[in-house]
Amino acid sequence: MILEAAPQEGDEVVLAPILQREGEILTRSIGGDVLLPPSNFGVVDRGIYRSGFPSDENFPFLKALNVRSIVYLCPEPYPKVNAEFVRSQGIRLFQFGIEGSRESLTVSNRTIMEALRVLLDIRNHPILIHCKRGKHRTGCLIGCFRKLQNWCLSSTHEEYIKFASPKIRPSDMRFIEMFDVSHVMHCVLGYDLGNIVTLMRSYSANVHWIRSSAMVSSLTSLLVQAIPCERIWRYKRKKCMRLVGMQGTSKPNNVLADLPVVLEASSAPLVQALKSTAEQDVACFHFPGHNRGKAAPSILSNLTGPGAFLHDLPELPELDDLFSPKGAILDAQAEAAKLFGASDTWFLVGGTTCGIQASIMATCCPGDVLILPRNSHISATSGLVLSGAVPKYILPEYNSCWDIAAGIRPSQVEAAIKELEEVGKTAAAVLITSPTYHGICSDLNEITKVCHSRCIPVIVDEAHGAHFRFHPNFPSTALEQGADLAVQSTHKSSSPSYLLLASLDSARAQLGENPDAIFCDAVNLSLETRKEIGRIPGVSLLDLSSFLSGFTAIDPLRITLGVSQLHVSGYMADEVLWEGHRIIPELVGSSSLTFAINLGTSRKDIQRLILGVKNLSRNFFNGNKIKSDVWNGVRAAATCSSMQLSPRDAFFAKKRRVNVRESVGEICGELICPYPPGIPVLIPGEVITEEALSYLLSVLRMGAAITGAADHHLSSILVCGV
Repeated sequence: MILEAAPQEGDEVVLAPILQREGEILTRSIGGDVLLPPSNFGVVDRGIYRSGFPSDENFPFLKALNVRSIVYLCPEPYPKVNAEFVRSQGIRLFQFGIEGSRESLTVSNRTIMEALRVLLDIRNHPILIHCKRGKHRTGCLIGCFRKLQNWCLSSTHEEYIKFASPKIRPSDMRFIEMFDVSHVMHCVLGYDLGNIVTLMRSYSANVHWIRSSAMVSSLTSLLVQAIPCERIWRYKRKKCMRLVGMQGTSKPNNVLADLPVVLEASSAPLVQALKSTAEQDVACFHFPGHNRGKAAPSILSNLTGPGAFLHDLPELPELDDLFSPKGAILDAQAEAAKLFGASDTWFLVGGTTCGIQASIMATCCPGDVLILPRNSHISATSGLVLSGAVPKYILPEYNSCWDIAAGIRPSQVEAAIKELEEVGKTAAAVLITSPTYHGICSDLNEITKVCHSRCIPVIVDEAHGAHFRFHPNFPSTALEQGADLAVQSTHKSSSPSYLLLASLDSARAQLGENPDAIFCDAVNLSLETRKEIGRIPGVSLLDLSSFLSGFTAIDPLRITLGVSQLHVSGYMADEVLWEGHRIIPELVGSSSLTFAINLGTSRKDIQRLILGVKNLSRNFFNGNKIKSDVWNGVRAAATCSSMQLSPRDAFFAKKRRVNVRESVGEICGELICPYPPGIPVLIPGEVITEEALSYLLSVLRMGAAITGAADHHLSSILVCGV
């Protein structure tokens, strides 16, 4: 699974070739020429640097850094030679003129806030902050940045003194101390996302009910949580380099001849690291206990082969550390970020569930309001419980004939925001599911405009849209439409081991080999299939015309087959296709089946599917002898139930068990949903309605599995209160 930060369109994510170790700034020497940093240069954080005014002899150094933006804090015009360099390199220049004298500065909160917003936007990274000497103006801005990172005041002042010495100004330190960061935080996404991701990685590795899959998540704002620079290794050129140590000066201190950096490229760096480690001749005294397959259960090794166990390795030094990556995992994440058009990427192994939970916890504090569709995945509900956030639900458009909900309109999001504003509240974030399980896409471009105009971050559950970037016929990705966090699944799996991590890396490498054409065959197969099925009587195909609202796109690789005209349920149709043709759909609903066309789909598979659908039509359509009386149609709840308790409060409240027929009007104490797709019908804290119960009992009779409820047969329900 992966978390990422999104750059602007056309930007390329470049790795910064800087390493800080034990207070030393190490710059590189290429071909014997030392690249000189500006005076008072230092690494602030990943992709953020500070210095005094750069001279022309520092330009090669800045070019090697791949600086994308410069924050200039002096009121004087930028010198001509510097301005020409900036233009020639395509560097964005942001000037925030802070007036001052030898004795004091005239710093305004507004100026610092505006500068911080530029600094914190990852799309501007790598970024250099400078004034004249990199002491007072730069020191004030960095000090306020440290407050955003929750640095203690003593450490913040210590850093200021280090760079401002010997001309320390108590007025600067007082300004840093008094600066109120709360206003900035409201417009900053994910300032503690790094810690949240680490927390969820640990959580998912130990809680086995969380599905494991691949996730890509992205943010257009920043990861503000401090990342120790000594943990960050970034490489660019495929050669050995000699590094030269620097300590706040433009002259070299010493040559670290014993510190070569070998940049061995691989199409899949983590896969290569796993392969090399598995080939080592070592005596293993670590877990897993099968000891690289030597003690693997034969019943399983005969099934999978010995290679799976040979490569089932723990966090060995040569395999990097998922919780603090600085080697193969970091390189693999960077490659994924470039491929998916993001500025930062994290691999996770706790499924999209983990990513949704982390995203909600990164943006919502206890009591905050999260706007989300009522048909959000169950992971969003667990995220509400974990974060303590309160939901503000939006009801998506629903087609009762198909028993399928669609996406969310921008006007609905704006209306929800305004309803909160009328009672003096502001949404902490907006969560949108796009595409839905059936491939329906919301207009994220307009939704993000609505939200960003009010500084509200947008989270997108894009679990089923990881392929959108790789074919012109696919809908635009969430990142391309301005989303702040997008969670994607590149595949489904079950083991939080290095085999899974390597599979993320190999999946990215496979996509990267031919990103423009890799899905062409699959798209053509899907179009042919839709055309053939469209000719079969008694079945229908879901498309955008099935909904009244103008949704922007539908995934062409999702084929949703409607069977209501056959007078059978989707569950019975699924049984018929399995028994007669061994066909397995991706999703079964009360009135439909959804088939996912993918890279592994063959023409033989398609022919089998078409034959199976033809047999369905022949046996059940138009009053033939074999006819089912099971299907009588169902209808999901048309309105949202009222929330009497937050999901978290209801989850931890005292509960009692009541007969299902006596539960109407009670406050639901458990999460109840048909699975798949895992969309809750009743959520903890909601009032139980007759409509919701009727739907659940109907789909249960038709063969759906009910998850989340203590009583899977729904004879009883847990409600809040004793």
